[in-house]
Amino acid sequence: MKFENAEDVQQICWELRCADWPRDRNRANINNLFNGAPPYTAEEVQTNNINVNVNFLESTRLAHDARMQAQQGILKPGNYFMARTDGGPASKRSMWNNHCTSTVNRVMKKSLPYYENIRSKIGLNVLHGIGPSCWEDADTWMPDPLGVEDLLIPANTYVTFKNLPFFCILRSFTAIELMKITRAQKVDPGWNQKLIKQCLEWIDRESMALLGSNWPEVWSPSKVEERVKGDGGLYLGDQVPTIDVFDFYYWSDEKDQEGWRRRIVLDDWSTPASAGAPYSFGRDSKLDFGRNQWLYNPKSRVIADHREQIFTCTFADLSAVSPFKYHSVRSLGFLLYAVCHLQNRLRCSFAKSVFESLLMYFQVGNMDEAERALKLELADKGFIDDGLKFVKNADRYQVNSGLVELGLGENAKLINQNASSYSSSSQFSADRERKTKFQVQAELQQSQTLISAALAQFFTYQQVEYDQIFRRFLTPRAATSTCCVFATICLKIFRRSTWCLRRGRLNPNAPWAPVTRPWRWCRPSS
Repeated sequence: MKFENAEDVQQICWELRCADWPRDRNRANINNLFNGAPPYTAEEVQTNNINVNVNFLESTRLAHDARMQAQQGILKPGNYFMARTDGGPASKRSMWNNHCTSTVNRVMKKSLPYYENIRSKIGLNVLHGIGPSCWEDADTWMPDPLGVEDLLIPANTYVTFKNLPFFCILRSFTAIELMKITRAQKVDPGWNQKLIKQCLEWIDRESMALLGSNWPEVWSPSKVEERVKGDGGLYLGDQVPTIDVFDFYYWSDEKDQEGWRRRIVLDDWSTPASAGAPYSFGRDSKLDFGRNQWLYNPKSRVIADHREQIFTCTFADLSAVSPFKYHSVRSLGFLLYAVCHLQNRLRCSFAKSVFESLLMYFQVGNMDEAERALKLELADKGFIDDGLKFVKNADRYQVNSGLVELGLGENAKLINQNASSYSSSSQFSADRERKTKFQVQAELQQSQTLISAALAQFFTYQQVEYDQIFRRFLTPRAATSTCCVFATICLKIFRRSTWCLRRGRLNPNAPWAPVTRPWRWCRPSS
């Protein structure tokens, strides 16, 4: 499989984005519900004359409980994972394991960006069942959080990515990021310096007026909703201009070398050019500087041997149909959306009926009596005209309160049952009978079992990321960054006879060389 034409890559990425549009529309609806958006749209409120349109935040509270349970299991332990080695003398393995595990986890625990990466993946797993993250290069140990809408995967791909031929990551480069690419000490020859220079000139022109004429979220409903929420309901143009690209990866075995290769092209469709009132999508004559050109093309060079070296995904899939596929993942947010949305509408109707029961109604025969009713002032020891007649409670429409309570209770029961795997639904203070010690312990054990079963899938896929992070800590090329602390401590522990550095590289003749195969496996500490 070869991709030598930039136009072909642009077309493939555009088809992946179009196919993801209905999925992202569903994700946007889930985001709105769990963000606290009202159940009725503005058009429905105006058309149906709806007086009460409130989100009662029941779904928001459940999502918060689910995130809290996951964060307790991942962030609360002292270490993210424990590393074990099967090399070297058996008497020293325990010391090496403890020191290496504590050293790596100390750096990870102090990293606030990595904490946000974990928090982002947990939130995405709760709402959408998929938590992707990716690395910006081959040496950095810390991955960056990635939105589900920014990872474009072909249809019929399994959750193990066994049959993944290619994929695309949507990226937005700011001027600072492009400058770092062009002005680095060792610039990758695959970057198109001429095109990057033109991109910087375009960003400079747009930044003078802070127009922000490029809107990548136009093609992503979930990004649009987040943009509107951040702007307080008014869609303004205060966004810093960016260069939006398709970061395309494909697997190939050309030249008898298997691995993942990379191409980057500009995203022409995410740069609408203003032409009066409407928008004409696509670059105009002033912006047509990158059509059918490579922004990055390392040719046949292999970027990564395995997909895990580029991006990883954690899953919290509640789908019932196997074999499980990437686009068939069903999350807690998907399963709770319908019943929580219905519960909000039912509570709005119930609140509307409560307000109506507090109103006073008069029975009038003509408009003169209606005017007298409007002028009536009710006060202590006041007088009422004989022509005014109150509508008695028996003559008014009565809401079936028992049926309403039954409906609210059934919906609450369904919500608690669906969310019981993520949060504890036992309310001991609300129980009428005093429970014994064994009953309380049994309920706690059952709740913990359900929570553990729901989080087990997340931990399994998170282990892949931990393996990749630990491998990057052992990479000699990464010793110039945070890993230099790790290498220094390992030198003190293993001494130069066991682990020595020569000219910045690990000695391959050492009796135990960490470059080849030092660590058999890593597992989460919890």
